[in-house]
Amino acid sequence: MKQIETITDNSKGKQSFGLTKPPVNPFQAAVGTAPPLVYEVGLQALKGVDRKRVSPQDPRLVDGSVNIDSDWEACDKDGNRWDYAVSYNGMVCFIEVHPADTGNVGEVLSKLSWLKKWLKKDGTAIGGLPAYSPRYVWIASGRVNILPTSSQSRKVAAEGLRITEKLQLK
Repeated sequence: MKQIETITDNSKGKQSFGLTKPPVNPFQAAVGTAPPLVYEVGLQALKGVDRKRVSPQDPRLVDGSVNIDSDWEACDKDGNRWDYAVSYNGMVCFIEVHPADTGNVGEVLSKLSWLKKWLKKDGTAIGGLPAYSPRYVWIASGRVNILPTSSQSRKVAAEGLRITEKLQLK
């Protein structure tokens, strides 16, 4: 529902009516406190190929997204940065799209470590929002080639990271 605001121009005694800006959602407000991140409507922050890997049950419930990796690139050229944050129905999920082979586990866990440190230091407003379950998701850019019973799989699970080929937001 949009609010109508009355504006009076005292110099001429005329009134005009306009629409006020709708209030920002908590995710958008949190992103605003965490430069250099740039808020995007819906899943627009995700690259096209990655956007196809995320399927919201109700697209109207996507509060917004940020491309952490590209937004931070100028500030942290050599860092192992996480890819995305997406808010769905008021809950935040952090997504990394990456090949999912046993040899990639160390690199992705390094990116997750970077993200967790950033959330504690500079991204506290985003980190303090309600968490989607799972909070951290590794979406395979191809097939998942990590055995569920392997030591690598246990390391991933111990960090609260879930591996999948596609994320369905419900």
